[in-house]
Amino acid sequence: MPVVLLILLAVIVLLAVLIFFVSFRFSQMVIRPKTHTYESMMKEAYEFGRFTPEFIDNLDREAVIIRSGYGYDLHGFILENEISRLPENRNKVAVLCHGYTVGKLIMSQYAAILMDLGFTCIVYDHRNHGDNDKSVNTTMGLLEREDLKTVIDWAIDRFGSSIRIITYGESMGSATVLSHLEIDDRPVLTIADCGYSSLRDLSEYLLKESYHLPVWPILPLARLILKITGPFDIRDVCPEKGVIATDKPILFIHGTKDTFVPTRMSVEMSKLGNGPRELYLCEGAVHAQSAVIDPVRYRETVSNFINKYY
Repeated sequence: MPVVLLILLAVIVLLAVLIFFVSFRFSQMVIRPKTHTYESMMKEAYEFGRFTPEFIDNLDREAVIIRSGYGYDLHGFILENEISRLPENRNKVAVLCHGYTVGKLIMSQYAAILMDLGFTCIVYDHRNHGDNDKSVNTTMGLLEREDLKTVIDWAIDRFGSSIRIITYGESMGSATVLSHLEIDDRPVLTIADCGYSSLRDLSEYLLKESYHLPVWPILPLARLILKITGPFDIRDVCPEKGVIATDKPILFIHGTKDTFVPTRMSVEMSKLGNGPRELYLCEGAVHAQSAVIDPVRYRETVSNFINKYY
């Protein structure tokens, strides 16, 4: 065989190996992310100004374990303060869902707002995150929405059938609470901070904008790998379907400088469905930092939305 053909064959083989390696690594970023330890998560939260160590130390929390329908435990906390414990507020319950790689106590930043509005808050670790079993895969909102449904079932058993539940998510947690609306209409309203409209669109965006890689053939191959190892299809993670499916009120929040989940996704979703939709764009905020950049307006926006529709 001519030397030129040997070199060409070697290049093709190396290119194929490289494409497979990149596709595999991308697929594993989805289902097996490097999750934060409690210490690293809280250290980062303090540095970014989400809350102070004193706030966490003084947080009134009760540890709970909720059994997932998939056979693992969901570790969580019930968070309360003197306002949420008032008798007239006993039917007000909020379930909060954290984002990719972090954990339940990150949502304390938002729970502080909700508790002051009278809500008892439930925060919990998603599958493959926090204190939960790490032998299962992350599904970016697909099976997490089923766990959210289970947590709501548990909340009704715990607090009574008269409770009125709201759901609140950040990033992957937003994808979870929005996707959940496709299968469960019990939430009175939903708040989605910096969520993505579909995992397929987000994957294309990240490959092109963050990693400067071609979508084809990397994403189709990664999709195939996820079907085998996930097992789930990227196309099945589509939170915008939940938005379309519900007529319940949804507040979308997004930072204008978000380079991880593009701001346009919340803008586009805020135009979907038949129910009330409101949009708050926080000027200058990067991913999941709107409440830090402008805490006063953030609190006012959330409070006004809840007071209007709850």
